[in-house]
Amino acid sequence: MEMWKLGALMILTAVVVPRTASATDQSFYPETFFSGDADVSREWAFNQFKGECHPGEALLGLSSTSVSTEGFTTSLLPRTVLCSNMGVSESYVYTGAEVESTHSLTQGSDDRADFATGNWDHFSGLPDTVMAECGFKEAVTGVAEASDGSHKITTILCAPIAVQVDANPSACNTRFFSLTSDNRRSTSGGDWDPGASKNQCGDTQILKGVSAVLSTGELHAILCCSSQPDPS
Repeated sequence: MEMWKLGALMILTAVVVPRTASATDQSFYPETFFSGDADVSREWAFNQFKGECHPGEALLGLSSTSVSTEGFTTSLLPRTVLCSNMGVSESYVYTGAEVESTHSLTQGSDDRADFATGNWDHFSGLPDTVMAECGFKEAVTGVAEASDGSHKITTILCAPIAVQVDANPSACNTRFFSLTSDNRRSTSGGDWDPGASKNQCGDTQILKGVSAVLSTGELHAILCCSSQPDPS
């Protein structure tokens, strides 16, 4: 093998091979991106407002606008992401343009990298609901919305994770957004977006997908799947 090819292979391998994570206290923090980028590492959704977790961390929750936050009375537009280190002291998410991918919620159809989780939202009955989903052993690490004043959700950012994911319908649950209440599997992180409608996965789950109403750009649901540390 030519030396430059061998070097490139070694670099790529160093990026994606899982590392053993050691336990530590799980931490949570919000990133509000309703009015501009929040902690963005690179331009993965051009000319859009982006909320992104720190390198090595991923989303566990997502909130939407409400009458007490942005004055929207009949819409569920994306506002804040809740990020977590998943209780490991070493980075468990492999970030960077080499391994990250994006999935659209505006293209008119589903944009899914994994179908093993089944039809986790279309059963709701809305004719124009679309799903964006990360691949197997990936998690959502960022969310983008339109910057033209409409605030419609547009894109999710995905990255590989060093956990085993039970990505099947029996190990995942769909949490629908509501104008009147939160839908949280866990209250960790406290009231991380006061007055907003908050959806949140459990502390031992990953947020793997997001669905939206195509015609309005409103949030419809998040997909939460069980996870456990990767022994490799």
